[in-house]
Amino acid sequence: MNGEVNLVVAHPLEAKALLEWFDLDEIEPAGTLRCYGNNQGIALMITGMGAESSAAGVRRLHG
Repeated sequence: MNGEVNLVVAHPLEAKALLEWFDLDEIEPAGTLRCYGNNQGIALMITGMGAESSAAGVRRLHG
């Protein structure tokens, strides 16, 4: 998963408005990392709380 714009958030409540605003659909349920995207190049990943979880999400986006 790699869009032109990548958003990383910790909690589904943080993601809710972004999912609706950008019309993002779940594209990849990968365990604790939930990935969403649209056809306009916007991707969002819900990583869970904590620096390590966020870092894992960023590595997943760019690895």
